[in-house]
Amino acid sequence: MRMNQSFSIDTTVFSDNFTHSKYVGYRAKRCMLTIGEVKRKRQSVSFGAPDIYINIHIAQSEVTVSLDKLWRKSA
Repeated sequence: MRMNQSFSIDTTVFSDNFTHSKYVGYRAKRCMLTIGEVKRKRQSVSFGAPDIYINIHIAQSEVTVSLDKLWRKSA
């Protein structure tokens, strides 16, 4: 993932430890933006058409994180 790419985070949570999927998404987004701040660049969050989709799925104590890249044709 390049610093100039936008991203969106989708979360699904079925867990006794994590009870709110929006909190999980917020913390993951904050981590991504902190990485950008360390590199002195700011990544952007996109709700409409992000370059990268980050999917977080939590089932009890098992966490799966996957990335989906939106493939756009060049004009």
